[in-house]
Amino acid sequence: ISAKVGCNLLAKDGDGDIVIWEFPADGERKGKVLCIGTPLYDWHTTEGTWRWTEGYFHNNVLDMTSNAINYLKPASETASAE
Repeated sequence: ISAKVGCNLLAKDGDGDIVIWEFPADGERKGKVLCIGTPLYDWHTTEGTWRWTEGYFHNNVLDMTSNAINYLKPASETASAE
């Protein structure tokens, strides 16, 4: 499928479903696109539900989001931040 639509498959879940993929920048696209599908953001929970754990789940979502944003930044912008 990646060759057919021009994307890079980055992650699959335990069932083999594609959950993270990227459309890289090329001659037609000026910037890359990172797609993060289920189950990351659809598992949003709040305090009091069985999946909510302070310092674990929510911090993982924050880390994943921050890493994705940094990954999408141009190399020049990333280098200047270090």
